Amino acid sequence: MYDCLLEQQIDEEAFRQLNVDLIKELIPTIGIRLQFLNKFNSFLKTSAYIDDTDGSTSTSTVLTDPDPEDLPPNTSLQIAYKRSKKQYPFRGEENIKRAFRNTYQLDLQNFLEATSQGRYILNCYKKNKSLCRKSRNMLVEILVKEAINDNNNEDFENLSNKITNLFSSEVQATYYVPYVPKENTPTKKPIGAKGKLVDKYRNIMRLYKSLKDENETTENDTENETNETANTEPWAEVLLHWRTTYNERKSCIKKTLAEYFQEWPILKINDAQDLIEDDFNNLYVTGNSLLSEWDKSFPKICMLRKECQKERTELINALNETVSEDSRVVLQFYILTSLLPPTTRVRHKGSHWRPSISECRESFVKHVKTASDIHLSIDENKERAARYGITVQPFVLVAGASLQEITSCYMVIDDNIYKVKSVLKGIDICFKTFHVLHLKYPLESEQLWLFLQNYFYKIKSPWDKKIPAVDTLIADMRV
Repeated sequence: MYDCLLEQQIDEEAFRQLNVDLIKELIPTIGIRLQFLNKFNSFLKTSAYIDDTDGSTSTSTVLTDPDPEDLPPNTSLQIAYKRSKKQYPFRGEENIKRAFRNTYQLDLQNFLEATSQGRYILNCYKKNKSLCRKSRNMLVEILVKEAINDNNNEDFENLSNKITNLFSSEVQATYYVPYVPKENTPTKKPIGAKGKLVDKYRNIMRLYKSLKDENETTENDTENETNETANTEPWAEVLLHWRTTYNERKSCIKKTLAEYFQEWPILKINDAQDLIEDDFNNLYVTGNSLLSEWDKSFPKICMLRKECQKERTELINALNETVSEDSRVVLQFYILTSLLPPTTRVRHKGSHWRPSISECRESFVKHVKTASDIHLSIDENKERAARYGITVQPFVLVAGASLQEITSCYMVIDDNIYKVKSVLKGIDICFKTFHVLHLKYPLESEQLWLFLQNYFYKIKSPWDKKIPAVDTLIADMRV
């Protein structure tokens, strides 16, 4: 529509002088014309025109009173539009485009009050004075599905501002972190826009593309097969297709990680965690004992390794404080790195490098203070790996002001970031990723992963490295 206005050389002044006859000539298609009229009237009602010459204010005549029932069939948007009393001033050609975006006309509180999910989010905030993970995910999902027109950073920024204005305890960076051009980054590489709103939008589009590609490759399927899956949820269809192509994926496992992800792009979406677990269950018949046995195993590990170190003592003191489940697990695994330190030496360019305990931790569970630090942290890992001639393997990443204040958890594979339910679940999925994608453990923390593999998952493989400290600890644990 905006291109059409430019083609007809309609600037802001001319735009305000449009009438029904001109609009009819401009937009011959009735349905599109009705939608334009509704938004055009809304624009005229909610924008005041200021004459730059004398400072006077005038408002263009509204063609007809807009009927919210004529808006696209979206109940929550209709109700929010009906209730909205806010005024949005628009000036200039760029702002003409803004006038037609849902996010600028949206009253977030009214929008949420119009749906059962929205009322749940508002009630949770009223009760707890903050949003929980479930509420945030629910909020992002309904906003992305119902209020965003396309992949436009302006929409993401606008919505994140509305969220933080309505929910004062929320941080904008949780929902939207703007694009950073390469000249403003330490690595001189651009950093794309991130945040819950952006990630949810991209995940939905990736899933749509994956399903679309799948449909194109199966267009010759029989009518019976089509009828059998007609009423199936999209993700169930993805899982079914994933399981039927398991042997095909096994045959191409020797490809590089980039090639593998290019061939199976659905692995880039957040729900790919389910696909990794499904493949792992095909590989091994083993229970997820890490999830069920870790809590009772950790005290025994500490008793068997009583060597006292200052760093370990500080972590134990932090562990004794009242902390969240995720913070507790991170502290426990950081203590484990002291009890089972790295032993590998790497020779590179004539020198030797032995990973420190700190480097071991960063390759296993890395901590950043805010979500906006995630991509910079990943770049730092790549730079360090390049210095020693090694690769960055999958790892878990946690964000929070300190180890005692973890607020979010992720798993990182190459440049793909996956939001996980908990730190322990992230470690579980990360472990399964190594085996499903046939990847090596990171050199800095291979002793930790081998310990988990042999003791909790009870898996033996021809590629296992013999590390005496690991074998000794496992033997002691089984006494």
